[in-house]
Amino acid sequence: NAVEFWLPTLLQRDKALPLVSANTTFGTVVAVAGFVGPLLGGFLGNLLASRNSLGYYWICAISMIVSVVPVLGFAALTRGTLVFGTVSLEVLLGNMSIGLVMALLVSVVVPGLRATATAIMLTAVHVLGDGISVPLIGYISTALQEGRLLYLMKVGTLIRVPETHTLSLALVCVVVPSAVVAGILYLVAMRSQPGALTDT
Repeated sequence: NAVEFWLPTLLQRDKALPLVSANTTFGTVVAVAGFVGPLLGGFLGNLLASRNSLGYYWICAISMIVSVVPVLGFAALTRGTLVFGTVSLEVLLGNMSIGLVMALLVSVVVPGLRATATAIMLTAVHVLGDGISVPLIGYISTALQEGRLLYLMKVGTLIRVPETHTLSLALVCVVVPSAVVAGILYLVAMRSQPGALTDT
């Protein structure tokens, strides 16, 4: 959610794309990748689940961890076709687990609590993705512009994000750890499932 909220501004501010072009391009990317991502995730999840009962967990974990690569890519790149390629890939990977998460939720919760569990999950997604991540990225970007949080500039130097691209660096500092933690949590949850130690 935070990526999709900030990307049009990031494309305009850090990648010097005109606002209309940034919005049009981003809208097209989200429409296509946001549609294909869940379908691809569902297809791959079902394919893998036919061989391994933990297939949904694997797809969710892998898509989260691999989504770090395009986030780092569009943060480090300055402009050009590759920027849009990395943005498309991130939106695709970020949306791959949507259907699988819902399927996992209803499979591990008793029928009488499924509606409550779904409501809690959706609330948590929006609290973390909209209520916390979005303003946190804005705060970090502003702090970097004002010369605060300079230790984060060292992170930017390591991944080759230009110093003036504070929004890109702020996005990396919030989204990358979140994606890695989410991927790890899927792997941890996987171990608690029946057959987790015997599936190959």
